[in-house]
Amino acid sequence: MKIEINPIKTEHLDKLSEIAAENYLLERQHAAALNNSLDKVYFSNALKEMLLNGIGNIAVENNDIIGYLIFNCSADRANSPLYGYGINHTNRAEIISKLFQHTAAKLCENLCQSIRVNVICPRF
Repeated sequence: MKIEINPIKTEHLDKLSEIAAENYLLERQHAAALNNSLDKVYFSNALKEMLLNGIGNIAVENNDIIGYLIFNCSADRANSPLYGYGINHTNRAEIISKLFQHTAAKLCENLCQSIRVNVICPRF
């Protein structure tokens, strides 16, 4: 498996929204309290906002986007909501690990000298 990590771009929005919606459905299988009316349009709008000011990467295998990670960024913090990452591959752990490594490096270069990762699951 040859996985490339590339910068995230607005032109990736459709595929990212598709992955986000699929991953949300997977999360709902384990957390039934999550809103069941969210769809690809919701994730497209939310991700569009993040793409404007965020820092992130995509994972690509055989010219297909198989995952992404993006952080909202401000002068003093970076955060990523539940839909800020998504993996569409059987080897989820390896892919998200690579995405976190590359994205953390970008965050440290651009925003900070150290990084603390908090996983946030907002109420939808």
